[in-house]
Amino acid sequence: MRMKIGIGFGIVLLAVIVFIIPFSFEPPGDTRMVADRTNKTYIAPPCFDEANPTNNLAEVDWTWVKQSGYKPESSCTSEKLMTAKVTLGEKFTQLLGLSKGRWAW
Repeated sequence: MRMKIGIGFGIVLLAVIVFIIPFSFEPPGDTRMVADRTNKTYIAPPCFDEANPTNNLAEVDWTWVKQSGYKPESSCTSEKLMTAKVTLGEKFTQLLGLSKGRWAW
């Protein structure tokens, strides 16, 4: 009887951890970005239409941006790259390709 209660409690606890409690995640290192080499800024692709870049552009990834010291071109870019709070269940479906993540552009 005690074992059944313990197993039941463990299952409920696991479900709470996986599906209810949010965890913080940063953008993956391979998230695509646009670097403006003249202004030394970076632009998130969803923000490109409202940006004012020069012609000296390069496609880079988030890892490169963090190492370069470039600054975000606008508040739109900063907001798009903020840490996301998602549950482990949501993150698991993103890793399996069943849903799109916040940075899947």
